[in-house]
Amino acid sequence: MKMILLIIRIAIGLLFVFSGALKMTDLISFHDTIEQFNILPIQFINAVTILIPSLELVCGLFLTLGLFKKGVISILVPLMTIFIIAISINLYRGAEFDCGCFGPLSIFSTISFSNVLFDILLLIPFAAIYMKDNGHVNVKPQFKIPMIYSVLVSFVIYIPFMSTNLKHSIIAKNVQIINWDEAYNFIEEDNAVLFDARPNSRFEKEHVPGAFSLPFNDFIEFYKNHIDLNKSRSILIYCDGLDCNASQRVADKLVQRGFTRVFNIREGWEAWKQKNPKIS
Repeated sequence: MKMILLIIRIAIGLLFVFSGALKMTDLISFHDTIEQFNILPIQFINAVTILIPSLELVCGLFLTLGLFKKGVISILVPLMTIFIIAISINLYRGAEFDCGCFGPLSIFSTISFSNVLFDILLLIPFAAIYMKDNGHVNVKPQFKIPMIYSVLVSFVIYIPFMSTNLKHSIIAKNVQIINWDEAYNFIEEDNAVLFDARPNSRFEKEHVPGAFSLPFNDFIEFYKNHIDLNKSRSILIYCDGLDCNASQRVADKLVQRGFTRVFNIREGWEAWKQKNPKIS
């Protein structure tokens, strides 16, 4: 039994090391995934983007080595519980996007009930490992040490992540706001591509002729499927109207991926519909 628990502990530890390390290779995409869960206030997303991979990497390493086991489990169990709740909420909403579980490899893992079931089943060996330690172990210092190391790792990756985010934020300010007259000039003269950032259900009901659907929640999948798209080509994006920020959010993501000519048709679908009442 001890040997079985040892193998399980090492396997789970390496799984978290693998998961945290993969997320760190593409923090911008992981940031996008957290944003798509649509649960956290936007002010906390940067911090969570950095902290979660750090916790997974450090706690996974300690668990693999058999260090501070109870403290590590007291961190990972709440973390997994939060993921279970977050995925369940989005499954209830009918959302579809990559879970972000294994960073760049998550293209193969759209959120589903299997994610929830896997995390629930993973809690069972955690309970067995936690109960295995004999004697009265003071969990408090075992909890503090992995947390301290996780925070230190977070600081290490904070500077390059925030410098990249800052660069993207500065560039994103250059997204130009245009109207429909200017948009059609781009389409006719510059072979521009037109995207509709509204939900798919709205797009299927009615949309500007020639437009392609690109809701914000589908952005990651779209980018992975069109990674070879010419980034110097003019991209035009619209959503409902002046009160809708979906087109700006999509525009920002395109700029972050290196697209240099991105335009937001701020007046949106409402203005187009008024000018073209019989066409949709």
